[in-house]
Amino acid sequence: MKLARIEWAGRKIWAEIEDGIAYEAEAPGTSSARGARLGSADEGRRLAPIMPHNKVIGLLDNFDGKKDRKGPGLFLKPMSAVIADGDIIRAPQDVGAPNQEAELGVVIGKRATRVSVAHAPAHILGYVVTNDVTCFPALEADGFTSLSTRFKMYDDFMPIGPWIDTGFDPSGRALRSFVNGELKQSANLDDMAFNVSEVVSWVSHVMTLEPGDIVSMGTCPGFVPLSPGDVVRCEIDGLGSIENQIG
Repeated sequence: MKLARIEWAGRKIWAEIEDGIAYEAEAPGTSSARGARLGSADEGRRLAPIMPHNKVIGLLDNFDGKKDRKGPGLFLKPMSAVIADGDIIRAPQDVGAPNQEAELGVVIGKRATRVSVAHAPAHILGYVVTNDVTCFPALEADGFTSLSTRFKMYDDFMPIGPWIDTGFDPSGRALRSFVNGELKQSANLDDMAFNVSEVVSWVSHVMTLEPGDIVSMGTCPGFVPLSPGDVVRCEIDGLGSIENQIG
């Protein structure tokens, strides 16, 4: 099932998308029953598939080997950073160029607190494509050894979409990003240092995960500085793609 968040006839609603048709649906973690037929999905404006009360957790160095670590580094992306497929990424004007980071997003379907790796899959609803936009000049300004995560937290620094796919299997899938049509990042999701179950378990031992929360699984090499007007597309085979322009 593809579960999207859309603006339809002035309402912001959840919708199930099938064969290009939108049907009214319930929020993640609630009923899976299909609602009334709305019409062509193209008639609704696509929103990020997450609610304001949820949270987005990012990972550090998850394509860089385990190195005797128990889990990857964690940080939070504020909801003010979340935008949808097609929205403009407003680059900060005072610190330097941001870069793209194509990632797999894991959407939680059932409350998870200190779950084991074996039980983690039971708490997963589905997957999204994310772009963990990052501004390394801000990190440099704060000092690379500082604990500041300002470089991850600017407005519009978390495009998410195009929908939550509840039937997607990330095993063996290709992750890519393009800037102005030119391939910049390319990796296999099997190359992540910590897999989805390990990460969900790890994060749940730090903070409780609620239905609709998203864990963005970290990126691979190839991200580049972005300039105003650049168009970034992040995609995962079999899951979909999101595209955003730098403003």
